[in-house]
Amino acid sequence: MISFDQATVHRKAWRGPRRDPMGVCLEEAMDNIDTVERETLLEYHAAEGPGKADERLKLALRLNVSINNLRVIVLRVKKSLKTLIERCLDRRYPA
Repeated sequence: MISFDQATVHRKAWRGPRRDPMGVCLEEAMDNIDTVERETLLEYHAAEGPGKADERLKLALRLNVSINNLRVIVLRVKKSLKTLIERCLDRRYPA
């Protein structure tokens, strides 16, 4: 199962020196999603610690959506990324 935890989608992991199949396909998938979606996902997962909820609420307010709608947006972006990553893995690294 593909995990989209903070370490995976954080900007450093996205553009880092990782060259394993998952890293390659994550980079390709991130390049192929809408810029706004990518930045929303990265900002959503950049929030850490006790202020995480406040940071996500600020993001939701900036996007003019409720916090629940923000969660739905992020889940949809993750679903799109998962599909793109799976296609990339199938294409680049056939079984």
